[in-house]
Amino acid sequence: MLNKSNRKVIQPDPRLVARRSRWQLLALGLGLPVLVLVVLSGLILFSSNVSPEIAGEEGNEPTVAGDMVRTADTAKNPSRPQSSLKRMTVVNAAARQAVCNDGTPAVYYFRPGMEEFKDKWVFHVEGGGSCLNPDGCIQRRQEDLNLTTSKTAPASLQEGGILSLDRSKNRDFYGWNHVKLNYCSSDTWVGDIDQTINGEVWYFRGKNIVRAIIEDLQQAEVIQTANLSEATEVIWSGSSAGGGGAAQNLDMVAGVLPQARVVGLIDSSWGIDIEPYFDLGQPSAAEVVAFQKRTYDESCTSDFAAEPYRCSDWEVVQSYFETPTFHFINQRDHKKLEGHGAAAPYDPAESTWIQTVFRPAVINSLGLIESSDGVYSPNQTFHIAITNEKFFQPYIENTSVAKVFGNWYFGRSGPTRLIED
Repeated sequence: MLNKSNRKVIQPDPRLVARRSRWQLLALGLGLPVLVLVVLSGLILFSSNVSPEIAGEEGNEPTVAGDMVRTADTAKNPSRPQSSLKRMTVVNAAARQAVCNDGTPAVYYFRPGMEEFKDKWVFHVEGGGSCLNPDGCIQRRQEDLNLTTSKTAPASLQEGGILSLDRSKNRDFYGWNHVKLNYCSSDTWVGDIDQTINGEVWYFRGKNIVRAIIEDLQQAEVIQTANLSEATEVIWSGSSAGGGGAAQNLDMVAGVLPQARVVGLIDSSWGIDIEPYFDLGQPSAAEVVAFQKRTYDESCTSDFAAEPYRCSDWEVVQSYFETPTFHFINQRDHKKLEGHGAAAPYDPAESTWIQTVFRPAVINSLGLIESSDGVYSPNQTFHIAITNEKFFQPYIENTSVAKVFGNWYFGRSGPTRLIED
């Protein structure tokens, strides 16, 4: 073993030490400015890419990817731009009877608008069918629990179409306040009753949920940014069962927001009253109204007090709506066809009935829509268009739903009613 005390210590050459010191000083002198330049360049690049509406704000830390503004999530009472719509719970939901079928509080999703659009709002009323009698409600819960409770509602949502943040596609509405009403009342948003089914209380309170959400969004305690009481423009949209609910509540919403321009955007909800291809044996409209105490547009039900179920018929209630409305109506909507007893894949007899009876009846019924209202009606089979990529697809005359709706809403040149022959 080497004895440390016997090691020979080699002293460095003084000339080498001096030369090495000169090189170290030179490297240090060059390195610091380069490092400073790199840091400054990064800061300049970052600040030039941050959207003006979020630059310098505290709380969420922004990053940017193309036209998509992305920020850290906020837990509640959102006050900064963010990539997703965040779940909000109705305040004192039980006391206000704004609850889901199982009594859990109703929820909705909110993303605050960018500063330049802080007084503009897009709402979307979610669809998802309904249940028409006790057996149907039990089956509904077994097949999709999410439609009857808020227990399973996710903390946030990413939405497309008119609720998209993608500026390159959703140019007109990407920066507006976005709200999505979560559907859990199974009553097309017009019920107002409790029912006992197999010893268990079911709550059908869709009408109350709509009112409660509109009220909450007008409160500074709920929304830190410019709230709904300051709105100047409101697009009240809905799809499928949510479209029917949006339409039936549209005049009420416009009435409680007198300071704003309110319009309806109704997607895949329009119905026609014809003899079905096959009778599915569903409960009558009168039985459904009694079961869920469905409360339709007040101006209609006041005229049909003895037969309020008549106001569930689009061909009746349409003339009572006072708020301007734009409709998306597919001429061969597969969900509407299922409701008439014709389910895909269609046999030759069904196909003939669709082309010679159903589709012509749909086209003919569109004449009931006010001439000042907008319409987009392609010869397609899909169901729901305004919250997905179909909103931007050109199905008629190389023109999209988004384009025609924009023409109608903003008064631009171009078609406001496109109906495929």
